Order: sequence, then structure tokens, then C-alpha cells
Amino acid sequence: MRKKREIFLLDKFPYILFGIILIFSLIVFLPIRSCMPLNFFSGAQEETENELEYSIFISSPTNNKIFSFINQNETVPVEIKAKEVENTDYTIKLLINDNEIKSFTSPPYEYNWNPGSSGEYEMIAQLVDVNGNIISSSNKVSFTVEYEFETAEEDTIISIDVEEKKAKILSQSIFRSQNTIPTGVPLFSYKCYIPPVIDGVFQEWDRFESFTAFEPTVKKENYTTHTDISGTFYSCWDDDNFYFVVQVVDDVPNQKYTGNQLNKGDSITIVFDTELEEDMQIPFYSSDDYQIDFSPGNFSDIFAESFMKWPSSAPPRGV
Repeated sequence: MRKKREIFLLDKFPYILFGIILIFSLIVFLPIRSCMPLNFFSGAQEETENELEYSIFISSPTNNKIFSFINQNETVPVEIKAKEVENTDYTIKLLINDNEIKSFTSPPYEYNWNPGSSGEYEMIAQLVDVNGNIISSSNKVSFTVEYEFETAEEDTIISIDVEEKKAKILSQSIFRSQNTIPTGVPLFSYKCYIPPVIDGVFQEWDRFESFTAFEPTVKKENYTTHTDISGTFYSCWDDDNFYFVVQVVDDVPNQKYTGNQLNKGDSITIVFDTELEEDMQIPFYSSDDYQIDFSPGNFSDIFAESFMKWPSSAPPRGV
């Protein structure tokens, strides 16, 4: 007969002790684990916002540049490059001679600054947080502005009367009168030193000349009053391009044409006459005119487009 083996509590003691230690370890570990970051036990390092390297750099104007202006409509082009700034709530402040002239909260960080007077200037940009603390500063840029119209005896600038200058230019110029209806004088297009931002915002164009008094030339019978269609035209230029913007207000947009037919619908036509002196008495397009038609489309299945008509006397493209 097999003898019955008796099991005592002491025989289970090692197992009981192990269980108690395990439970105690879990009780201690879990609260500590919840207070630690997820990457603490993985060996990864957490990159905090303060550890990011922010940097800003003034790329325009360049240091020690001299601007020689002939009128007070000309501006100093300002461009700032920024690193790791776009997705923050920081602000870039632009200071000239310690005076804040502009602040940016989003790119592009570009601005046309009108100095108004000759002098030496120092420019710096600062990256600041919502509390006004400076996070980073840019390079310092020194530049000089000189206006052409200055007296030899004094350092003061003679006030430039733009209208007088325009009148002088017109008195020495020959222009086609039919192109000046209804104002009677041509529209002046000023030179710009940094291209306008193409973003649909018109405030930047306010420093350039504009006109709103349009005179219909094609299908005049379809035009009633300015409530039918109206608009505002601005333009400027630099050494490389001609820039313009037209804000059109149309009570009933109507465009169903594309390609070389798009000017049969609502559109804008710009013509560049390369031999204007020879065409003074010609009331129509000639073989030296470049014509560009712009269409807004119909805001549905016809997209915005442009179509250019090259004059027959134009030199071969690419030559």
C-alpha cells in the first residue's frame, strides 16, 4: 500500500515568496512607468521645441549695397530666409535702425521698403515668441540709399513732384491718343525692384498707378454701364518682366470658348506694339503687334488659360 504524501505550507514557501515579489514589483513599476515618456525605455531621445535649431537670414539687401534712386516711389527689396520657423507660432520682426517696420507670421518673408530719404541704414530680423522673447536673430545688413535729386550745398532732399516729372515726359513724347481714352493721357508703369507676389491680394499694388475708367472698343453695343462690367488695372516692370493685375467685376460672367477663340467670351487682351511710332495713325492691329488673350474660364469645366498671337514680322522663336 502506497504511503500518502503530506504537503505542508513550508513546501510551497519558495513559490509563495516569488509570487509576492512579482506582485510587489508590478505595484511599484506601473505608477513609475506611467510617469515616464514612451521613449524612455526604448533609448530614443525626445526632441523638444527648445532643442530645435531656428535660424533666420537676410538675403536681400546684401551688405554694404548702395541704392541709387531717382524718385521716391522706388523701394528696397527685402527677403528673409528662415529655417524651422514655418510651423511655429513665432513672429519674424524686421527692424531698421532699431525701429520695427514690418512683422511676418507666415512665408513668404518678403517686403518692399520705401526709405523716403537718403541715409545709411542697418537692418536686422528677429524671431520672437508670443511673449516677445527673442529666440533668434539674423545677420546685420548695412546699406545706403541715395536719391539723385539732392542739393550740392545741403544734405536735404528736394521733394520730387511726380506729376511734374510725368508732365515733362509727356511734353517730350509722342503717343497715340486713341490709346488714352477716356483720360487723355497715357498710364505710367513704374519700375519695381522685387517681383510682386502673385497671391490674389491687391494691396501690394496700391503704390503703382492704376485706372478704372474703361472704354469699350469691341462690341460696344453690348455695354450698358459700369454695372455691366468694371475693373481696376495695375502694372509695373523690371529688367526681366512686365507685371500686371486686373480686378474685374462682371455681373454675368460668360465664357464658353478656349484656345484661339477665347477672346469671343469674357477675357482680357493685352497688346504690345513693337513699332508704335510707325503705327500712330493705324487704328487696328498690325504685323508687329504681340497680342495675349487671358481667360478666367467659366469656373466649372473650362479652366483659366491664355493664348498668344505672334506677329508675322516677329523673329523666329529661340533665335
